[in-house]
Amino acid sequence: GLPIKRTYAQLLERWEAPLFGMPRPELREALLASQNTKPNDAATDVKLACRLVGLLACSPSFQTESMLPTPQQWQRASGRSILNATKAKA
Repeated sequence: GLPIKRTYAQLLERWEAPLFGMPRPELREALLASQNTKPNDAATDVKLACRLVGLLACSPSFQTESMLPTPQQWQRASGRSILNATKAKA
């Protein structure tokens, strides 16, 4: 369950550091507004809370800032050089 006194804004704030390495209040505010969720409402709906954290992790900035592999990680994961992969598309 969720702590009764935690708000939706506090819930997202708690996940920003693990996902982005720093607070991202602009993402938090935009996400809550897009989901018609008041930041200071108590986070009592577990389904909504999970959805909000999931959407935060799906934000484009998380995908690009936090998840881009190094060339070495790319090569280990794909079995090919990132340089060869980019040349093939050119």
